Amino acid sequence: MTFLVAFARPDFALLASDTRSTTRPAPDAAATSFSDDGVKVFQWDTGWLASGPSVLFRDALLKGRAAIGDLEPIEAALVRERQLTISVGIRNGRCFRRAEKWDGAERFIGDQDLPVALCPNGSDPLTMQLLLNAYQLEIKGRAITDAIHATKRLYHAVYEHTGPQGTISPLLAIALVRASGVRHLVGPIHVLEEVAHA
Repeated sequence: MTFLVAFARPDFALLASDTRSTTRPAPDAAATSFSDDGVKVFQWDTGWLASGPSVLFRDALLKGRAAIGDLEPIEAALVRERQLTISVGIRNGRCFRRAEKWDGAERFIGDQDLPVALCPNGSDPLTMQLLLNAYQLEIKGRAITDAIHATKRLYHAVYEHTGPQGTISPLLAIALVRASGVRHLVGPIHVLEEVAHA
């Protein structure tokens, strides 16, 4: 599982992800191994896209051929129950963020300034809600550099919450797109080191 966060303002949008890939024999089984060198944010259309937990579904989506019927039954069930795809980009000269289920149905419709998140396995929902509420206040109306620093602090707090053997890595990638069309990827950033030196 991963931890994704995204929000958009008219002038810029941000999509952040950790880099941990976890191997499990079944969707809810204990992890057998993990790697912290994964890439989970991809250039897509006018911006960026991340999707999880199914990597097979995400990869098919990026190739323009996501079809639930092409997946094995266990994977298809996982996608129907849990898949969330978050994208940021530019539409009509303004930045947007979109969160959708496997079938394209939009989730979290409303204020684009509000961050949406796919929270990691093993996290406490109340703790995550408190962290996301604090993050929302911290980024409100702030400049892009302030939003990047707030995102680093959020990922540091979530990493500390889930622990080093948890489902997120201490490495963070932040994908940005500006209304001018410029997009860039910041990271990977080691949040423990970055926040300690801030």
